[in-house]
Amino acid sequence: MEREEFKRKWLEAFIPNLTKKQYNDCYVYQYLWHIFSYGLVPREKVLSGKAAREAYEKINKENAIVIQIWDDDEIEQTSEITDEYRQWENIEDIPELYVVGKKWKWTYVSTHENGWCGPYFYKID
Repeated sequence: MEREEFKRKWLEAFIPNLTKKQYNDCYVYQYLWHIFSYGLVPREKVLSGKAAREAYEKINKENAIVIQIWDDDEIEQTSEITDEYRQWENIEDIPELYVVGKKWKWTYVSTHENGWCGPYFYKID
């Protein structure tokens, strides 16, 4: 799965009612994780910082996928999660890394602004 397909699927899974105005006004086109930083999903359901890391440690990562979306000039492919991505300590410094769980029911995002914005963990009920 290439970048644009991943972006589309990620937005459909985690914020299916995103409007074009929100997409533009909240800079989601720039960084998908702005759905969290701008409060476009219920803030009480989004974990950040230490709480996000703890949730990521506990979640079942079987069949999860990983993609890094950083530079628009590069095409990143999604891949199945490997051991190096299973611990938050190993991915904390990888900017714009998205981990998505089986059936797109949860996501963990390591941003280029971790500590200020992120990391984020979001799980669909």
